[in-house]
Amino acid sequence: MATSALNLSTRTELDATLRAFAASPSVARSLTSFSVAIGITQHTERLSDDELVDFLVQCPQLRVFLLQRWRFLELNAHNVDRLVEHHTFQHLLHFTIGWTGNLKVSSMFRLLSVMPSLRSLHFGCVMDDVSEMANFSSVIPTPACRLKELEVSDDRGVNFLHYAHLLSNSHDTLESARLSWIDGLDVPVEEAIVEALARCTRLRSLESIGNGISTARLIAACPRLECLSVAQPPTEEEIGALSGDARGLRELRFVRIYYADADLDVVWDDLKDALALLPSIRILRLVFSGDLSRRSPSCYADAVTECAKRRIHLSTSKEGYIWF
Repeated sequence: MATSALNLSTRTELDATLRAFAASPSVARSLTSFSVAIGITQHTERLSDDELVDFLVQCPQLRVFLLQRWRFLELNAHNVDRLVEHHTFQHLLHFTIGWTGNLKVSSMFRLLSVMPSLRSLHFGCVMDDVSEMANFSSVIPTPACRLKELEVSDDRGVNFLHYAHLLSNSHDTLESARLSWIDGLDVPVEEAIVEALARCTRLRSLESIGNGISTARLIAACPRLECLSVAQPPTEEEIGALSGDARGLRELRFVRIYYADADLDVVWDDLKDALALLPSIRILRLVFSGDLSRRSPSCYADAVTECAKRRIHLSTSKEGYIWF
């Protein structure tokens, strides 16, 4: 049990861990990474917010907190006060709100308001309970964190709108934004994202995958881009949205690992044409499932030749991407 990282997937594991903490409090105090994935099937397996906070207040050295699977919708004010009293999130650097559960947006902002050291936030399933509030910004606490990395994956159609409030303290710190599966139909999500990102003066890396919002507008909001990640070959409109003559863009990531038709043969000609319009590119990263040299041997060989000719480093690393 003496470990700095802990992953809990059942109530049995949680109960055993709490007993170990009671027997040796130093174990809890040494914990730096905690992932919880409890609460999918039987009612007895569900984890309440009270139980989660009972656990968290014993771990003052947490640096990473992954809320992957859960069943409660919110943390009440008393539990947030307990987290503050025990300085639970004083040193937290990374927080994930996963994709199998739901958490009210108001609770997410309450948590972010007590995470002053947070630098990386990933979130998926949140429930908007604040859009209809009058004087939203004066009612919901402002995040204490100054984020360097934001990742939003909205394959549940949440259509989170509150990017301006979320990034209000990160205008001079945010360096990377990864946005995927954001529909944006019938709601002004695109405007909310573009306006918020345009205020972030240090944003260097942008990812736009599977979105219903304009990638060109996202690019235009980020004039200092050095790395662009997309799932379709960049169009002339998107290339034209790059600042100046696109000389600042050094890395292009082409991410098809989540698509069924993930063969280079389908897209290579268009991707090759895009590279011709991006002379500053020095790294091309092809993120596909499987081995590209076997799945698309002819196109992969051409990619190797083309990159060598243009003095581009070709990579097929999947690091940072979940491959199912």
